[in-house]
Amino acid sequence: MQPKFVADGMLGSLARKLRLYSLDVLYFPDLPDRELLEKSKAEGRVLLTSDRELHLQALRRGVSCVLVSGKDEASMAAQVFAGAGVSPVLDVASARCPLCNGEVLAVGREDVAGVVPPGVLARQKRFYRCSSCQQLYWEGSHWFRLSKFHEEVREAMKI
Repeated sequence: MQPKFVADGMLGSLARKLRLYSLDVLYFPDLPDRELLEKSKAEGRVLLTSDRELHLQALRRGVSCVLVSGKDEASMAAQVFAGAGVSPVLDVASARCPLCNGEVLAVGREDVAGVVPPGVLARQKRFYRCSSCQQLYWEGSHWFRLSKFHEEVREAMKI
């Protein structure tokens, strides 16, 4: 079973990227540290933070925590995967919504006709929709940038 996470207010961009790896990552940009700790403990989530003091508080309270530091998001993501004992697998079919953390499900082309631009419909074969916010996704040009990020993560993990 995959661990679940809560990311502190400094890690919003990283939280969105981790969701694309099928990780359940809650992100509350304005939640006070005390409430982050309570939510993590109550829901059995691993707290992700770049705040050393918050990391120490988590350890004192018995909350699982990964102290995230690094010069770039790929090395930060590698720390999360290593710290949580998770292998980085990037697969759009099992990704979570980067916007809201909802489950992303495959939908038919007929379901998105008239919603996505005609050129996208003509070029793409697979589409996905978030079950929570209804955002649509497909493997467009952004997927190539994400694939490059994935290679950087794997390199940072030395795999």
